[in-house]
Amino acid sequence: MIRRGVALLVVVASLMVGGCGGGDPLGRLLDHQEAIVATIEDRADDPEAAAKAAEDYLAEHRGEIEALRREAAESGDDSRGVATQAMEHAEQLVDVGRRTVALRKNAALMEESAIREALDLVTNH
Repeated sequence: MIRRGVALLVVVASLMVGGCGGGDPLGRLLDHQEAIVATIEDRADDPEAAAKAAEDYLAEHRGEIEALRREAAESGDDSRGVATQAMEHAEQLVDVGRRTVALRKNAALMEESAIREALDLVTNH
């Protein structure tokens, strides 16, 4: 069971590091994902307000997120490094991943292109 959990975290981290990333790229990207998710969650009852807040966040942070994605993609070739980062961020990976999935299941929110774009940028879709 523990091996299956570790394998899942490595897969999730690989997906995020393939475009995703404290101090390392995965950690910093997770921080951005967490911020975007919280911004949307806080306004979930008003999809237009959530979309505007997501747009504003991306306007301020898009360059940094894209640079982190490139940096993480370059380090993604090191599977041991990806596994190490996944273990270091396991709790945050699981939490923000669960919250992101919940947002993606909200049809009203997903009608807003700015929300889809923000989530896609930090989850490598």
